[in-house]
Amino acid sequence: MELSGLELHYLIGNINERLNAGYYVGSISSISRESFSLRMHHSSLPDIALVLSTKGLWITKMKFRSFQDSPIITNMKTQIERAKFESIEQIGDERIAYVNFRHLDGRVRILVAEFFRKGNVVICDENKTIIAILNPVEVRHRTLRTGLIYHPPPPRGINVFELSIRDLLELHKKEVDRDIEVEKWFGRNVSLSKKFIDEIVSRANMKHRKLKDTTNADMEMIFELTKGIIFDLSNPNKHSPLVVLDNEKRPSDVIPFRPDSIPSGIAVVSSGSLMEAVDTVMSHMLIQEATDARTINLESKITDLKHD
Repeated sequence: MELSGLELHYLIGNINERLNAGYYVGSISSISRESFSLRMHHSSLPDIALVLSTKGLWITKMKFRSFQDSPIITNMKTQIERAKFESIEQIGDERIAYVNFRHLDGRVRILVAEFFRKGNVVICDENKTIIAILNPVEVRHRTLRTGLIYHPPPPRGINVFELSIRDLLELHKKEVDRDIEVEKWFGRNVSLSKKFIDEIVSRANMKHRKLKDTTNADMEMIFELTKGIIFDLSNPNKHSPLVVLDNEKRPSDVIPFRPDSIPSGIAVVSSGSLMEAVDTVMSHMLIQEATDARTINLESKITDLKHD
């Protein structure tokens, strides 16, 4: 499962609401190389367990044991522990979270978490100078390593929160490949995950329709449906979250509300909230990762014994 920018937008808002009452970082531990548990403490309220990983950011009811050390855990404990939580920010609809902390002496620390491709966790100071980084980056459009300023990647499409009908009509008019299917065209131009694009196109009855067979009125329908999806996902009262199960009945994905586009025969179970649904799926992924790591370690030890 990969969190979409829309789902991340809701999760960040929910976490901000719950932690803005004066929580600070009581302790940090690594769950794995790429996942961390932050025990958020308050003088008069119950502790909250926050998981931050290269896959997502969520509040959990689970208690995790560390099964693998992370190369940045020492720096994270030194730079973040005992700091007060200030806020989490998301730039546009990108799958990047900036978790801001402040120490009693005024020092600001920022945890940057990237939830795309291999993912990344970066510890920065108030100027976004990199103090420590999980996965150094050196590609054509940016370089990330200790001592440099953190920069996000270029946007991958139009920010869906800022999408206008004028944008959509202009993209429709300029598209050279008129034989492209609507869902592929929409996904290429708008920063929106596939499951939401499929839902919008399904509700519009335009699945597999060629762009050349669409009109301005069709674009207006897609625009209104897109805004409706954004509103529904931003409003907890509109949620009816479902956990999608794979063929072995294991949690594999989250759907914020029952979509028209869900294939028949897909097994789902209801969840009390979107945060709980994300916790169910993401925590299961971590548990499976731990199980796989222990299996590999055991097989390695057996192999070593055979060679002795």
